[in-house]
Order: sequence, then structure tokens, then C-alpha cells
Amino acid sequence: MKIDVEVVVLTGMAGAGRSTAAHALEDLGFLVIDNLPPTLMMQSLQLVATENQIKRIAIVADSRGGKLFETLEQELIVLAECSD
Repeated sequence: MKIDVEVVVLTGMAGAGRSTAAHALEDLGFLVIDNLPPTLMMQSLQLVATENQIKRIAIVADSRGGKLFETLEQELIVLAECSD
């Protein structure tokens, strides 16, 4: 499925400014989803894409998520393939 939504993924260590960046993106009109497990990223984007009302989404992934965070790289590869 092609994802026709502008996507920003924020990640970083504690104190890196994820929340500040997320608030700034909200001010710019992005839907921000914080602490989303990477395994739910594509499902969330597909849901947003089918609604066709939201064009910009930011996903905040905490790098301290352990095993959940390990799948982020694979999910980003899938996302890149869907946005071509």
C-alpha cells in the first residue's frame, strides 16, 4: 500500500529534545504519536492514509524501548518502500 502522508520519525536519548520537537511539529499541523511501538508504525500510517484527512504525521520512538526499538530499522525500510 502506498502511503501518501508526510512522515517524520523522532527518536533519541533522554533529554535530547524529542518532546520539544514534537510540540513544534504539532504547532506546524502534524499529528504526533508519542511512544508508539515501532511494530505498530505501519498499521498506524495505513489507518491515517485511509482517512485521507491527515497529511502530516510525526512518530516519536523512545530509543530506550529495548526489544521494541530493535524493530524500528526494519519498519523504516518498509516505510521507505511504501513512499516511493
